[in-house]
Amino acid sequence: MNKVIHFVGLTFLLLASAGMGANDPNSPYQETLHKADAGDPKAQCSLGFISFFSDEETLYKVEAGDPQAQYYLGLWCLYVVVPLDSSIDESQRYPEAVKWYTKAAQQGDADAQCRLGLMYANGRGVPQDYVQAYKWLNLAAA
Repeated sequence: MNKVIHFVGLTFLLLASAGMGANDPNSPYQETLHKADAGDPKAQCSLGFISFFSDEETLYKVEAGDPQAQYYLGLWCLYVVVPLDSSIDESQRYPEAVKWYTKAAQQGDADAQCRLGLMYANGRGVPQDYVQAYKWLNLAAA
């Protein structure tokens, strides 16, 4: 399995979704479950991603270069990792998301192209570059 996936905390999330921390009321996984049950949309999204990436087939798709799976991994880097692992800050998650968005965008995934364009426009995970932002946003819109 790709070391980068481990970097963003996939192993922790897979173990959590398989029951690790299920009995510990203070675990990040349990906190996310409680928030999701209370209607927190970010927590509900996080649980959806945990479920999505706990499927081995999805991980194989990421490794095999499936653009949609890579796009979703980019989203996961931004929106799931931080709530569940507070040791990972924005300076680590943005470049990781850019990496996966780029892989998917280069294969023509319009959602990834749009997200990548926004990352360049805002200087998140990459140096701010309006030319690259324009390029990716226009490709997404085409």
